[in-house]
Amino acid sequence: SRMRFARSILATCALAGLVFIPTSAQAADSTGTTGKVKAIEINSNSSDSYAAYHGKVGIKAGKNGHMIYYTWGGSQCQGKTISDEMVDMLVHAFKSRKHTRVTPKYKSGAGPTKCLVGFKIATPTGETVEPPPS
Repeated sequence: SRMRFARSILATCALAGLVFIPTSAQAADSTGTTGKVKAIEINSNSSDSYAAYHGKVGIKAGKNGHMIYYTWGGSQCQGKTISDEMVDMLVHAFKSRKHTRVTPKYKSGAGPTKCLVGFKIATPTGETVEPPPS
């Protein structure tokens, strides 16, 4: 009767609410392997590759470790980019690679792409390294 109908409507609305909950919550950042910056590629907006990605950094852990690339910007990493200041810090880490270690933070991008969204720079003993003066 009326009560059964009301419960039916309530159950249907509750089910619809579960079905239509937006899935905008992003996955938590993943932490990559700590290593030395061994390569940096930066594309200007006039580069043919800029639409695909704005840049990438190669980090190698240990002497026998393999290089892992972390990308930012472009269609491979839509909405996942880093600031110019962060790029400068990566360049500084590359120049000081004998004395610095980088631990990347990333989110998944298109296909197997790891999109750089942050990082920690430290000495081999774990002391935080200050960014270069502007």
